[in-house]
Amino acid sequence: VATLTLWYQNADPDLNGDGVVDAADETLKQQLAVWYRSGHTYSWLKLSSNNDATLPAVSTALYHFSEYAVSW
Repeated sequence: VATLTLWYQNADPDLNGDGVVDAADETLKQQLAVWYRSGHTYSWLKLSSNNDATLPAVSTALYHFSEYAVSW
């Protein structure tokens, strides 16, 4: 099984876009996971993910090609 790792080190730390980097953003960062969908007409589905804030990166097992994203 392959592993997909998505790095978010250079992402804007104001995750909720309210103009302030605070505890709310830290809470959202802890909730980051990998999501996927099979095509544009399908809903996004959350995958079981490993969020390592010390890297910072989110990883998941990769079983097939699809669209992937990091979100909370």
